[in-house]
Amino acid sequence: MQRRASSPRSNQAPQLSSGSTSTSTSTSTASASASAPTRSLSPMRSLPPPLLQNNLSSNLSNLSNSSLLSISDAADLPSAAFCLRSTTDSLAQLNVNPHSGLSMLDVEVRRKLHGSNILDNGDDQETILAKFIEQFKNPMNMLLLGSAAVSLLIGQVDDAISITLVCCLLTRRFRFAFVQEYRSEKSLEALNTLLPHYCKVVRNSTQIKILAEELVPGDICHFSAGDRIPADIRLITENHLELDESSLTGETHPRRKHVNVINANIAPPLAERDNIAFMGTLVRNGNCSGVVVGTGKRTEFGHVFEMMKEVENKKTPLQVSMDELGKQLSFLSFLLIFVIVLIGVYQGRPMLEMFTIGVSLAVAAIPEGLPIVVTVTLALGVLRMASRNAIIKKLPSVESLGSVNVICVDKTGTLTTNKQTVTRYLVDVNNATQFGRVTETSAFKQLMKIAMICNNARIDNTRESIGQPTEVALLDLATTKLGMEDARLHHQRLSEIPFTSDRKCMTVTARSVNAPQHSTPQIYMKGSMESVLDRCTRYYVSDSDPVMVLDSGTREKVRLLHDEAAMRGYGASFCDGTASSIAREIGIPINNKMQSMMGGNQLDNVNERDLEEVIDNVNVFYRVTPKHKMLIVRALQSKGYNVAMTGDGVNDAPALRLADIGISMGKTTILYAIEEGKSIFYNIQNFLRFQLSTSISALTLVAASTVLGFANPFNAMQILWINIICDGPVAQSLGVELVDPDIMKKPPEQRTTDCNETIYNSRTCSAFCIVTGTLYVYRGEVVAGSAESRTFTCFVLFDMFNSMACRSVSRSIFSIGPFTNQMLNIAISLCLLGQLLVIYMPFFQSIFQTEALSLYDLLYLIVLTSSVLWVDEWRK
Repeated sequence: MQRRASSPRSNQAPQLSSGSTSTSTSTSTASASASAPTRSLSPMRSLPPPLLQNNLSSNLSNLSNSSLLSISDAADLPSAAFCLRSTTDSLAQLNVNPHSGLSMLDVEVRRKLHGSNILDNGDDQETILAKFIEQFKNPMNMLLLGSAAVSLLIGQVDDAISITLVCCLLTRRFRFAFVQEYRSEKSLEALNTLLPHYCKVVRNSTQIKILAEELVPGDICHFSAGDRIPADIRLITENHLELDESSLTGETHPRRKHVNVINANIAPPLAERDNIAFMGTLVRNGNCSGVVVGTGKRTEFGHVFEMMKEVENKKTPLQVSMDELGKQLSFLSFLLIFVIVLIGVYQGRPMLEMFTIGVSLAVAAIPEGLPIVVTVTLALGVLRMASRNAIIKKLPSVESLGSVNVICVDKTGTLTTNKQTVTRYLVDVNNATQFGRVTETSAFKQLMKIAMICNNARIDNTRESIGQPTEVALLDLATTKLGMEDARLHHQRLSEIPFTSDRKCMTVTARSVNAPQHSTPQIYMKGSMESVLDRCTRYYVSDSDPVMVLDSGTREKVRLLHDEAAMRGYGASFCDGTASSIAREIGIPINNKMQSMMGGNQLDNVNERDLEEVIDNVNVFYRVTPKHKMLIVRALQSKGYNVAMTGDGVNDAPALRLADIGISMGKTTILYAIEEGKSIFYNIQNFLRFQLSTSISALTLVAASTVLGFANPFNAMQILWINIICDGPVAQSLGVELVDPDIMKKPPEQRTTDCNETIYNSRTCSAFCIVTGTLYVYRGEVVAGSAESRTFTCFVLFDMFNSMACRSVSRSIFSIGPFTNQMLNIAISLCLLGQLLVIYMPFFQSIFQTEALSLYDLLYLIVLTSSVLWVDEWRK
């Protein structure tokens, strides 16, 4: 968002002059330095004489509720009303004396009226138990648990054992998902450091330190450099105050503040309310005092959080597909159960027998291992993303990244680094140097010396920088990148004339600590080139005049990533800031003949339908508010796009929540995260094809056998073995299949794409082969009167060959490489070994009701079941 500067700024490179140097500065500085023991500060701006004597504590009836309630009755939030009022009127409105502050009785009454200074996040009210129970709430799991309960009620021992194992596996699955999401939420909560814990206030004529949540409207607060503002404050005094408002407004440069009333009929935008200090902003320079006008949700910060809470949590495409799949399987299962029971009763079979068959049908229809496989696959994606510095709060969000086709990017901290940096410096070409080595050029050494002495920034032991951004950049260059010792340690500062909007320069008088006490001190100056040269009678010229360039800087590789994203079909919308220059720098196209840029004032005059008509041509939005960002996201979603929103500020929070995927703390790794999501998207489709072909085949087999008057081809333990033991590890192995580069180059899936329909269409042929082959074998066993071992083994072998066919929807297994997925090969080998134990070991024979097969039977079944692989190869 491009803001109107409160004073002209200079962006010229620094030059060396006699006894002083001029340095490009975009903001002023006046904060005290730890290394400057003596300093003459300009006096703080005088206050009006005491305005009111606070007699609230003596007589509660004297409290004017109307004066306090008028805050809530303002046309907008309190900051909008108080920025148009003078300090005198503001203090009178809040009935507070700026010198004595509120009494404790005043505080209690106002806290009852306005509440505590906290932001109530509704999501945080959800208990741990509720989060755990939430894991069970989807149609697939409810259907499985319902079938389990019915099996237990009818008293079938085998079914009871099956249900116990299924519930244990479900409990492990839900515990895994719950723990992952709970840990991720706690990790994300740790990132919220925008609100301070304590602040300094005046109460009962004494300055005390209290918890920030105890603030009430009317409290008098004091702040200095490094403090974070705990509420919306109307400034009443300030001394060269500059606030970092980037988290709220998106501006990269600190904002110069004042106490004067803003002469306007209506409140200006947030970035131009220069007599208000907003909650969550940081004091970069100077010090101030002010009166609290808004707390909690009645702050601009809180208003953004309220907007975010109003946005409903949407389900991801994966969750929608899984819910739809569960509903479809439920409808199909209960319809077939009803039909089969009616047929059985018509045939004269006992009701209990038909009910048992119905339960077996339900168990056969449900892929019990599917929830486990989906969860583990998503969790593996979370771990891979964590290695690239991405925290995933909700597991299904991993898959959603793969369907993103528009990325809305916030400039501050995402495209730019949100800090001033010396990007390059130029010295004598014969002594050119890289960062890390100090040149022997005397002029350059003198430049660095002046940059450190005429500097109030400091870097603490934790390498945290405190001070005005330009000064921090200069100090970082000298002490960190060049390894120079801080010159302030060897100089005594005698006085300072701070940077002001009128002078446009900073002047420091200092003397070397080794110089005699009565020696002449030196004057050091930095500022805009014009202001420094105007004060010089002559300047020094050498063959190696040094020049430095400072810039807020775009992130490295951003342009390359933008080009790569465009090549892969991702659209990019740039929301915020110094629009055209940053957009061109990173390669976002700007078409002067078309409306490729829109400002916040234009967005105020269009509705959502009008914006939808032009949004495909707009690449850059600038000077936008949180409301504008939500409007942009809604318009894109209405056009059918899956939208990812990046940002790291409070002003981005509502749009982050509204978008299909919100990426807070956005980095240049977003493209890799999207690729990971696309990989998971296709792998989930792969194992869904495999699991559904198995479930549909089992359901059809049981139904067909009942209609034909045959006994159930599988008992409960055999169904459990197929669905959990065989299908689970194999399906999980499909979830880690390496996605081929051709799929990665495909455009993202559209929002309207029906994932389940694609899966059903691709597996109809496979299911037909499995059902036909297994029925053929089962019919032979029924005629021969033998046990169902051959049918059971036949179905398991069909599953194994079908898993090979499901590795890709379009590529042959021979082009992929039969042995490239080692996990799948191991899973198939272990399943086949387990199947041999089931049909040959007496202990397992008694449990699964099987008998040994001959070598001929095994070879015959292998040849028959491999047909599903060859048919699918023909289809591809």
